[in-house]
Amino acid sequence: MDYKTINNVSSDQYALQLNSYTGDLGIRMYNGRYLVAIGSYFGLNIGNEFDIMLENGTIIPAVMGDLKDDNDTDVNNVYTIKTNCCTEFIIDSSSAATNIFKRYGDVSYAAQDWNSKVVAIQIIN
Repeated sequence: MDYKTINNVSSDQYALQLNSYTGDLGIRMYNGRYLVAIGSYFGLNIGNEFDIMLENGTIIPAVMGDLKDDNDTDVNNVYTIKTNCCTEFIIDSSSAATNIFKRYGDVSYAAQDWNSKVVAIQIIN
């Protein structure tokens, strides 16, 4: 998801983007954590921190940057039905670093240790 699609200037998502930056992977970041859209199952609010735990032991630090639409997720509001993915990273599509994501539609290609299944979401705050 490109951060430029967040255009409601009165939303918490928009306010967070104003204080965020594009990291070297082309993913939007806030306080050193990756901005991610996640389903309502997790009960998070925009700006809440969580860790994405991968099967290979990798931990990806994240911040809720957007809420997935419940109409697009499974009955538990965890996974996006179309992609079977529980996390959707918010990217800067104008960054050259995102070319590989756009080609495959998957940020697991961003780093070798990211190519692993999500096994847990650990809420930080």
